[in-house]
Amino acid sequence: PTGPLSALGYFTGLLPDLSSNKEEAQEIEEVLKQLQQAAIWAYKTEEVYTQIFDQRFILEREVKVTFERERILAGLIQLWQDFMSTVPSEFKTKINRELEYHIFSLRRIVNDIPNVKRTFPALMA
Repeated sequence: PTGPLSALGYFTGLLPDLSSNKEEAQEIEEVLKQLQQAAIWAYKTEEVYTQIFDQRFILEREVKVTFERERILAGLIQLWQDFMSTVPSEFKTKINRELEYHIFSLRRIVNDIPNVKRTFPALMA
């Protein structure tokens, strides 16, 4: 058998060592690179999500001054936009969907902040 499944079988002891097959080794290397990239971008996305969640927690419980809330919300929107500009195209759709959900869930906080309130419809258009 050829392909990544034979490597899995080799590691579990079900199949003999077929690592001399160069095509299979190259396929496995490509799959591992893709997995590595996915793990790296999942970690970076989790970092951004954590920043959004932490600021949301602070906004909901501590910040009462409208201008301060506006500054924090605008900063979160800028953080999201800056991060999305660095994401590779193969992960962009999934990551954007994940972070958009959490950014747009902050809309209920913007009812008294006119500048940020105008930003959300512009982003959703």
